[in-house]
Amino acid sequence: MLKVRERTSPHYPKNFTATALLCLFFGLFGGHRFYTSYKRLGFAQLILCCVCVIWWISDKSTGNVARNLFTIAYVLWWVVDLLAICFNAYKDKHKNLLDDYNGTVGALILTIAVITFFTLAFAAITRHLL
Repeated sequence: MLKVRERTSPHYPKNFTATALLCLFFGLFGGHRFYTSYKRLGFAQLILCCVCVIWWISDKSTGNVARNLFTIAYVLWWVVDLLAICFNAYKDKHKNLLDDYNGTVGALILTIAVITFFTLAFAAITRHLL
C-alpha cells in the first residue's frame, strides 16, 4: 500500500543527499544555500568567493594577514554548514529539517571532505617548503 506523507508546512522539505552534495562541491559558491531557498545568503557566499579569488590573484605576497584571516573565516563558514548538514542540524528557509536523512551518506561526505582538505593542505605545505 502506498503511504502518503502528510505536509506539515506549505513548503516541501529539501532532500538531504542533494543538499549535502551541493554543499560539498558547490558550497563555497553558496550552492546549498540557493537550493534551500536562502537566496540572500547564497549571493553573499558567491560574492565572498569572488572577493577571495580576486584578492588572492591580485595580491601575490604571502604575508597578507588580513587576506588570510578573511579566507579562513570564509572557508570556516562553509565547513560549519557542511557539518550542520551531515549531522542533520541544518534547516531550510521554511524551518524544515532536510528530508530523507541518511547518516551513512553524511559520514561518507564528511570523509571525502576531510581527505580532500588534508590532501590540499599537504600539497600546499610541501610546495611551500620546496
